[in-house]
Order: sequence, then C-alpha cells, then structure tokens
Amino acid sequence: MNIIPVVFLGVSGLAVGSFVNLAVDRLPAGQSLAKPRSHCPVCQEPVSSLDLVPVFNYLWLRGHCRYCRAPIPPRSPVIELIGGLLFAYVGYRWGYTLDAALAAFAVIVLMLTFFIDLERQIILDKVTFPALAIVLVAAPFGPAGEGASLLWSYVQALAGVGVGFGALLAIYLVSWRLNGQPGIGEGDVKFGALMGAILGWRLAIVALPVGFILGGVFAFGLILFWGKGRRDVMPYGTFLNIGTLITYFFGIPIRDWYLRLLGV
Repeated sequence: MNIIPVVFLGVSGLAVGSFVNLAVDRLPAGQSLAKPRSHCPVCQEPVSSLDLVPVFNYLWLRGHCRYCRAPIPPRSPVIELIGGLLFAYVGYRWGYTLDAALAAFAVIVLMLTFFIDLERQIILDKVTFPALAIVLVAAPFGPAGEGASLLWSYVQALAGVGVGFGALLAIYLVSWRLNGQPGIGEGDVKFGALMGAILGWRLAIVALPVGFILGGVFAFGLILFWGKGRRDVMPYGTFLNIGTLITYFFGIPIRDWYLRLLGV
C-alpha cells in the first residue's frame, strides 16, 4: 500500500469536512459559500486562521468560541473526522487516479445531502442537479464504468438514473395513493436519479434495498422505543445516502454475496 495518497487525501478530507460544515449551515438558508468569511453565529466575530484548523480548533478551544465562549456544535469535528476517514479510504482504494477524484466528489455530495437532510429534512435541488450533471459526464471513472467501454459506461449511468428515479417515484406515488400523503419526499425521488448516476444500474439495485433496510430498522426503532407514529417525518434521504456510500465502496462484494445466497 502506498501510504502517501492515504495521508494526503485523509488530511484533505479534514479540510473538506470544514467546507461541508459551512455548506450545511449556509446552503439551506440561501447564503453564499464565499462571503462572509467564517464567523461565530452568536457574537459575529470572524474566526481566525488558526481556529480554522480542522478538529484541532475544537479541541484547542474546548468546544467554545474564542471570543464569546458560545458553544461550538459537536457536529463540526464529527463531520471533519468523517471527511478525513472517507477521503483516506478513497486514497487507499484508488490512489491518485481519476477514479479517486470521482469517488472524492461523490463523498462530498453524499456528506452534504446526508447532513442537510438529517438536520432540515430536505434535499436541495441546488446540490442534486449540478452533482447529477457532473457525475454523468464523469461516469466512465465510477462504478458505471467498471469493466465497461466508454459508451457502455454512459448507458449504464443513464440506466441507473432511470432505476433510481423510477423506483423512488413509484414509492412516492403508491404511498400517496394508499395513505393520502407521500411516504418519501420529492427531494428523495430526485436524489434517486443522482444515486443511480453515481452507481450505475447494476449497483443502484443494490443501494436501494440497503438504504431501505437501514431506514426501516431506524423507523422501527423510533416507533418501538420513542413512540413515533407511521405519519411522523422520517429522514429517509439520510439512509439512501448511507446505502449509496456503502454500495460505492463495497457494492460488488455485497451483490456477489447476495447472489451466492440465492444460489445464482
């Protein structure tokens, strides 16, 4: 194993986590990612360059603003660490390649949509649609291009869009017909198209059940232990994100294991 891309991308992922933290706060509010510079939301003091060092700044300041001592959300170092770990794995798996670049981009998009949906129960079109366009153009360097010709990689990515979007649209319409309200949000349906483009149709059919199983277990736990009802809002987009990420990294072994289980 070449340790250099692992370390370099791991450190880069910590910085990416800081960017994701900023985007999670600003994108749903329609704010610019460039201006103003990072500042404390309570006292409005700009954050110093030293205090922008990922994870270290939280530990050094003991989780509080340097100026007004307002608490810094623990989410900040958590997202930074997740970004570092995921990028380090990308470096371990793909090294310095175009495949790694697309994987890193997919990680950023999935982290963004995951944490925004977790906190706000929305998946933003301003994230989904640009990411969908980029992923489709770069399809030959992702799972859709695995062992495929240039043309066939685009066909598989577009077929993945159809599988992801179609499956979630069907769930949206059927649940609305049966319950009088959709069981998933419109943002989830649009994210299905992005999921399919990222993975291609062969792995999209793996990611969908993985996401729904995770979401179902979570929903059952909420109903059983926290008294939630069937009509309470469940952030299913977060589990579709997790399913997509797991499948991006481990989809082929999961698919092969399932086929062996069926005796195929």
